Amino acid sequence: MHIPRTGRLALALAAVTVVTVAGCSSDSDATVVDETTTEQTSAGVDLDSLDTGDYNTQPRDFVALGMAAEDFGPAVEGQRLAEFVVHPHTVDPALTVGGSTNGVFLGGTGNIFSGSENEILKEFSIINAFTSFRSTDDDSREFGVSVWRFPTPEDAAGAAQALYEYKLGPADGPFSTGPETPTTLPELPDTLATTYSWPELATTSLSTLTTRGMFVVYTYSGDDSGGTEWITDTATRGVQQQIELLDRFPATPTDEIASLPIDLDKVMARAVGFVDSEYSRNSDMAVYGPDGWLHYDSAPADTEVVFEQTGTDRVAKVNSVVYRTAGPPVRQDGVRHQHC
Repeated sequence: MHIPRTGRLALALAAVTVVTVAGCSSDSDATVVDETTTEQTSAGVDLDSLDTGDYNTQPRDFVALGMAAEDFGPAVEGQRLAEFVVHPHTVDPALTVGGSTNGVFLGGTGNIFSGSENEILKEFSIINAFTSFRSTDDDSREFGVSVWRFPTPEDAAGAAQALYEYKLGPADGPFSTGPETPTTLPELPDTLATTYSWPELATTSLSTLTTRGMFVVYTYSGDDSGGTEWITDTATRGVQQQIELLDRFPATPTDEIASLPIDLDKVMARAVGFVDSEYSRNSDMAVYGPDGWLHYDSAPADTEVVFEQTGTDRVAKVNSVVYRTAGPPVRQDGVRHQHC
C-alpha cells in the first residue's frame, strides 16, 4: 500500500553550488565542452584569492581515475531512465508540489510502500526504479509514477502479478492496510488496477501495475474529495504517457549495465566533488538530461521553460550542480558569445 502524502514528513532540500558550462554537443562520445564560465557575480571579487580547500578546481577524468560504472551501473541506468519518466505536472498542471523524495532506487522502490512490496520485488531481482510523485498546492490530490527495471520480461511480468495478488490480500504489517479492491480501466485492458479508501483521511486512491518488456510501470492517484473521476482519468492518461515514453527509452542490455560510462558528456567532471571526510550516496553523484533533473526541481513547470530557453541539455551533481547550456550566459549588455 502506498503511503498518502498527507501521512509523510517532507524532507528538506540541500543547498548546492551552481556552475554553468557552455557547449554544443550532447552525445555520449562528445569531446570536452568548450568553455566553463566563472564570471564574477559581483564587482570587486578576486576569484583567484578564494580558498578552495581540497575541492576540485580542474575537471577530472573519471576513466583515468578508474571510476567506470561497474557496481554503480544500475544507478547510472536509473539516471538515464529518469529522462523517460512522466512528470506529474504534464498529466495535471496543478501537480507541482514535492519532489524531495523522487529519484533512483536500487534493489527496490524507496519508501513509497508501507508493507512487504519491496521484499516481493526483490524476489524477482528488481534492478532499479525511478520514482516521481507530486501533489497539488492544497495537498488534496497526489499522483505519482514509479518505473521498475528487471533482468528479463518474465521477471517483470511475475513481479507485477505477485504484487497485484499481494494487494488483494490481508494486511501483513502494522502499516499495511489491504485488502484493496480490484478494478478495471477500460482504456488500459492490460493494466492491473486496485482501489482503496481511507475514511480517516477522506482519501480514495487508485493503484496500477502495467508490464512493458523488462519494466513495470506503477502509478498511484489519490484524491481527498472521495470521488473517482479524477483518479481514474489521471491514472489512465499517466500510464498512456509513460508507456509512450518508455517505448522510446534506449535501455541498456542487462549484461552491459556495468560498462556504462559514469560521466555522460564529461559534465560531471566539472563538479567540485567530495573530499575524503564527506559522506556521499549514489544519488549524490549523478548526471541527468533536463527532463530527468526536473523530477527534483521545486518548480518543474517554470524550470522547464528556462531549460528550453537556454538550451540546457545536461545537469550534473557531485557536491555542486553543473548545468550545460547552449552557450555562455548573456551579459548585462546583451552580448552572448557562442563558440560552436
